[in-house]
Amino acid sequence: AYVPLLIVTLVYAFTVRRQVFTLPSLPGWVSSYVSQESFMLPLQYYQVNEPITAANILQLVMRLLLYPYINLVGARNAGMVYLMDRLSPLTMSIPFIGYAIGYVFGRRSRAIMHGNIAAADRKRRKKARQKVRKTSGKTELV
Repeated sequence: AYVPLLIVTLVYAFTVRRQVFTLPSLPGWVSSYVSQESFMLPLQYYQVNEPITAANILQLVMRLLLYPYINLVGARNAGMVYLMDRLSPLTMSIPFIGYAIGYVFGRRSRAIMHGNIAAADRKRRKKARQKVRKTSGKTELV
């Protein structure tokens, strides 16, 4: 299950570009100024429409997967977001690495945990027996 995700993250990490913000759309009343030459060049920047490509869809999917990590560095910091995009294979493998470490050390830590529980139970039973011995020895008939 990890190999397809690793392939997608590697493709994304090698094809990602630094994020550039585009200008928002203009209100309708500005359209009367578009025909004037002095306003035409600056207003042309608002007319650029980029089509949706496979790279955009891949970026959307990867941003959804990387959202917790991007949220840590701040979505407005373009340099750190670019770094997180480049490190996406590593960040996407964190849960899998954790699972592998847990698998390797899980039996040992579980045995230690069960040993500690058993030791605590023995200690509790021993205290209970000592308490019973102390109270049974002090009973007197009046």
